[in-house]
Amino acid sequence: MPTDTVYGLHARRSDDASVTVLKQIKERDNERYFITLISQREHLEQCGVVVSSRHRRMLAKLRP
Repeated sequence: MPTDTVYGLHARRSDDASVTVLKQIKERDNERYFITLISQREHLEQCGVVVSSRHRRMLAKLRP
């Protein structure tokens, strides 16, 4: 997948089999995490991120 700097391997976070293969390719264990890119603020909660009201307002200003 082309990105702003380099080509990178990618997998859907919700696809456990793909994430497992990616971990094997990258020789990652469960202690090292991957970057998760999201397209909508609502996805933060789906990824387990708790966002305070203050930060929610800041995000709304920065990324309407």
